[in-house]
Amino acid sequence: MPSRFLPLVLFLAGLSALPAHAAAKPVSVLSEFPLGFYAAHVVHDAARGALYASDPTGQRVVRLRLPDGVVTGSLTFTNRPERMALTPDGSQLLVSLPIRPHDSMWTADQAGCLAVVDLHTFTSVRQLAVAIDPYDLVATDQDTAVLSSGSGQWTYIQTVDLASGSNLGDVSGIIRELSRLL
Repeated sequence: MPSRFLPLVLFLAGLSALPAHAAAKPVSVLSEFPLGFYAAHVVHDAARGALYASDPTGQRVVRLRLPDGVVTGSLTFTNRPERMALTPDGSQLLVSLPIRPHDSMWTADQAGCLAVVDLHTFTSVRQLAVAIDPYDLVATDQDTAVLSSGSGQWTYIQTVDLASGSNLGDVSGIIRELSRLL
């Protein structure tokens, strides 16, 4: 493996390792509530007592209050929202917005969007065009996001600057399409 890939591989390996205190614990169901739609992904925001659910069919992200599931906000997008990630400081929600269905044969000229949502106001503050078919994503504490591709079989991951949308680098051929990063 070329040495330029090693830090990225170690970074990904570090993401998948769980700390000892995160061992499996029993889960109690506190309440149940119907969503009324298929949620492609759900993210828990403990600081705000909320869940964020992506609704690809409705092209929206819904904010639900815990523990009763009351909808307290909804953001509509031009593209179908899929996976989401909270920034480490909890101030923003990142949303992957593919521009077309994922395809194993879509290997060249991939494109998509990444939305940045301000959680204090629950508004989409910017939408970045990215040179990848975005699937999963991880937010870093350095105002960047790492994205995996949803298309292209053995495909690539990309690091994006959240302020400018600039591609900070990518590595190809090391990750399977539709792979989760964390």
